Amino acid sequence: MKNLPKLAVNRPITFMMISIILIGFGLYGLNNLRLNLYPDVSFPTITVYSTYEGVAPEDVEALITRQIEEQVGSISGVRRVRSLSSQGASVVKLNFNWGTDLFMAETEVRKRLDMIRRGLPDDVDQPIVFSYDPNDEPVLVLALTSSTRSPRELRTLATRQIEQRIERIEGIASAETAGGFDRQINVRLSNAQMRTFNLDVADISNRLRQENVQVPAGQLTEGETVFSLRTIGDFRNIEQIRNSIVSVTDDGSPIYLRDVAWVEDGIAQPIGNVRVQGSDGVIMNIYKQSDSNIVNAAGGVVAALDDIRAVLPSDVSLEVLTNRADFISLSIQNLVMTGLQAVILVIIMLLLFLRSGRSALIVAITIPISIIATFSIMDFTDVSLNIISLSGLTLAVGLVVDNAVVVLENIFRFREDGEDGKTSATAGAQEVATPVIVSTLTTLVVFLPILFVPGIAGLLFRDMALTISFAMIVSVLVAITLIPVLSSRLFEAELITADKKDPAKNLLYKLLVWRRQSVFTRLLSLPLFVLYAVAWPFLKLWAFFASLTKSFFSDKLGPWLGRQFDKLENGYKRILDKALKVSGWVTIGAFALLFASLPIFYLLGGEFFPQVDENFIILDVQREPGVSLLELERSIIQVENIVREAVPEARLIVSDYGDKIGIEGADNPGGNQGRVRVELVPISDRSRSQMEITADVLERLQVVPGANIRQVREDPLSPDGETGLIVQIYGFDQDMKRFLADAAMQELSTIDGIVSVFSTADQGRPELRVEMDRERIARVGMTTSQVATALSNSVQGSVATTFVDQGIEFEVLVEVDPIDRSQSTSLQDLQIQTPGGEWMPLRNLASITRYTGPSNILRVNQERMVEVEADLAGIDLRSATELANQRLAAIDWPEGYRYELGGSAEEQQESFFFLLIAFIIAAILTYMVMASQFESLVEPFIIIVTIPLALTGVLLMLLFTSTPVSVTAMVGLVLLTGIVVNNGIVMIDYIKILQSRGQNRHEAIVNGAGRRLRPILMTAFTTILAMVPLALQLGAGAETWSPMARAVIGGLTMSTILMLFAVPCMYYLINSLVEKAGFDAVHKEDPLAETA
Repeated sequence: MKNLPKLAVNRPITFMMISIILIGFGLYGLNNLRLNLYPDVSFPTITVYSTYEGVAPEDVEALITRQIEEQVGSISGVRRVRSLSSQGASVVKLNFNWGTDLFMAETEVRKRLDMIRRGLPDDVDQPIVFSYDPNDEPVLVLALTSSTRSPRELRTLATRQIEQRIERIEGIASAETAGGFDRQINVRLSNAQMRTFNLDVADISNRLRQENVQVPAGQLTEGETVFSLRTIGDFRNIEQIRNSIVSVTDDGSPIYLRDVAWVEDGIAQPIGNVRVQGSDGVIMNIYKQSDSNIVNAAGGVVAALDDIRAVLPSDVSLEVLTNRADFISLSIQNLVMTGLQAVILVIIMLLLFLRSGRSALIVAITIPISIIATFSIMDFTDVSLNIISLSGLTLAVGLVVDNAVVVLENIFRFREDGEDGKTSATAGAQEVATPVIVSTLTTLVVFLPILFVPGIAGLLFRDMALTISFAMIVSVLVAITLIPVLSSRLFEAELITADKKDPAKNLLYKLLVWRRQSVFTRLLSLPLFVLYAVAWPFLKLWAFFASLTKSFFSDKLGPWLGRQFDKLENGYKRILDKALKVSGWVTIGAFALLFASLPIFYLLGGEFFPQVDENFIILDVQREPGVSLLELERSIIQVENIVREAVPEARLIVSDYGDKIGIEGADNPGGNQGRVRVELVPISDRSRSQMEITADVLERLQVVPGANIRQVREDPLSPDGETGLIVQIYGFDQDMKRFLADAAMQELSTIDGIVSVFSTADQGRPELRVEMDRERIARVGMTTSQVATALSNSVQGSVATTFVDQGIEFEVLVEVDPIDRSQSTSLQDLQIQTPGGEWMPLRNLASITRYTGPSNILRVNQERMVEVEADLAGIDLRSATELANQRLAAIDWPEGYRYELGGSAEEQQESFFFLLIAFIIAAILTYMVMASQFESLVEPFIIIVTIPLALTGVLLMLLFTSTPVSVTAMVGLVLLTGIVVNNGIVMIDYIKILQSRGQNRHEAIVNGAGRRLRPILMTAFTTILAMVPLALQLGAGAETWSPMARAVIGGLTMSTILMLFAVPCMYYLINSLVEKAGFDAVHKEDPLAETA
């Protein structure tokens, strides 16, 4: 590698072509990169969903859930089994260890389910197996509203005119409508009339089914023509249904359906509803294809909305409710602007230190080449463009120039010593090539532990580790090849008399002075002439700027800065000279400062991931089990009114409440919950953050009677949505667990900052139990199954047939008029027809009792459990966890009962533990790399102390900026491990070179540290300034990366200041002690200690 600078200086055109190729591949890769908010994360979670319609939660648990748990819980890699048994549904979630092959795991789950299929009740539907994918979330949600049309009409418009148009858009997988009411033909029978005509629900359902037919009857040949024969007997309109003959009297007179029932072209029984801006409406969830770009897919839908609106009635409004692509685009744009600001700050810093526009340009050229070339490697390794990978690239802006700064500064030193341009470039780059490569390796090795950190933290920051690594590898190659090439040409160009009248021509002339006379080289130079012709106006502008900067920096600011740097270097050397005389006390003082700062950790808050202001709030409204849809709607309207008054920043309010069908309703099995989504105006248009607005709203909503209201976070990093504080209570007796849950709720409610505390141990769902009298049933010639079926047909109704209108099928439901079964007393009088034709009230065949059973049953690892959940407002997760443990420990827990903290607290502890291990491993790997460089165990130990010294700066910066310790802050700490040692490597390496040249230890330390002061400050300041835009937390999504930037800034600032004195003093102290002990710590034939 040390021969690369010489090769590059001798073959400049070759390496320029390589640079152009890297940029070309990078731009091509950038065009192919997928755009996401977060990296692709595959959560190791598999869900098994089963339905057993009408069965109580206790029976679902016994007949379905337990069997599934026992079978799948023993699969290899299963970490936790969590189940929810509710009315007619079972949900079993399997959490596997991170790194598990989900395809193989899902295959094994299906195998186990096939083994128990025969053991499940016959009426249980085939269990559905699926895994969680963040890409399954809708990319857009549209709202359809009208002040004149009914919800049924809106739903019809959505399903018939909008869904298919949207699904034809490139990148869109499906569009699903929610809200509104499905059209249904309701046949409501009169109990009295059925008795009069001796008919029951089953009779009428069967007759309607038989009357609504369309049967092919073969073919008929007439001459040379073959006719298809088809009987037409299906219902064409509602009137035909009303006039259907369902039976005949004894004298042969027809009995029409209208004689025994009221036929209505209406809607299905509402089990849920959607409200948009205070009125009934419809929403449409739009899902993208798994491999499509979210921004392009969403953009295609938005672009098509005008055409869709054109075909809708004028009194119907179609608006975008939510668009995930908007926040992603804003976050990416904000991060790109942050990166550009970092580049500008770095260039300004280079101008100030190098005092030359051309020198600053040479170093700055490292940035675009390194960053753009990284895009091609990202494309090759399937790393998407997201806020994590982009924040890594922004961090890399400050790091990629470090190597170039060290190389260029050393080349300048040789030039100042009188060497010619080519010799200065070659020798200067070769002298620092090894420490530059090693310092880069120390930065790269810290990412190895991050790549192997299990859990969400490791998967997320894999992208950051890879992007920084790619950029650093390219930057070190540029530093030891292109920087010497450009430096040698710069020095050579200064000796050539060029045309002063045309600055642009002069600049081009300097650029093309390569002193290669071969025809091949001249041909390779042709692209530069073409580039010159295209870029002529820009060269003119650059020439003007260069003349100004040259005049300003070279004639005015440059000399003044040079004098200041000389004063700073001389002052530093004087202080260091004195510090070396008390090196022991300096070392003790540095570590004393470290230990004195450690208690700051307990003053800092802690959280799993920073909460991001995504311009919306979701409120979960839960009423008691068994509440009617109308009563739930009243609570929802109250919440909407309070939110509308308390949040002037609200752009749109949409509510979705009641029961949902299938998997979508698995998390709300009782139909007693609703969600109110509040879309906020952009953060730039409001003074309060999302978190401040939420805290205010939750406090105001405490006045809503009978409702538990809490915040829900749509967090793609938490598939279960467990982002608050969760207390899991285990034990056998349900009543005791309910008692303990109430005690826990009382204790948690007394903690400031913990709000919306509620328990899953509800008071139970009201039931009416029909106990069959088998003896009486047998006496009338019936079975319990027949009575149960007759009761189900009367109350729940029976879908008799379908009615086709304009090509769409609608169900025809036959049921007893709700008036005849509105109360338990009227239910007892419900008439059941016996096989002998006799009518008998239900009270003669069964008894009806009131019962309160659980609305759902939670189990974790096959053990019943209840949860107490709470939101956090104004308190961090770590503080809330500590206070919760103190309060919960004060409860008298009976033997056999215990509690555990779950949710984000559990994930936080696990991630922090593994990141701490990664930090330790990173420090060890860094030490091993440096030991290999110095062929010594002593010097790396001296340099490694800069890592704990950086911790002081991290703690102070987090305290000063009121930033909680989070996973992103911990990642910043791990990054520091490889960054802070780089300056120590360069300093110690040069001190050893001076010692090998004959200087004594004291002299070599003072001169070596003084001579490396400027590159140390330059590299530190460029990295710090590159982090400043990230740390300021400006714009959308900035909450994610700002803790990491603040940790790096604080740690690097403190470690640089302390390193300038602690490392030289420790080097002097340890080597003196080793020498006194009879050993020589500095090897006279050290391979790194070479003369220039």
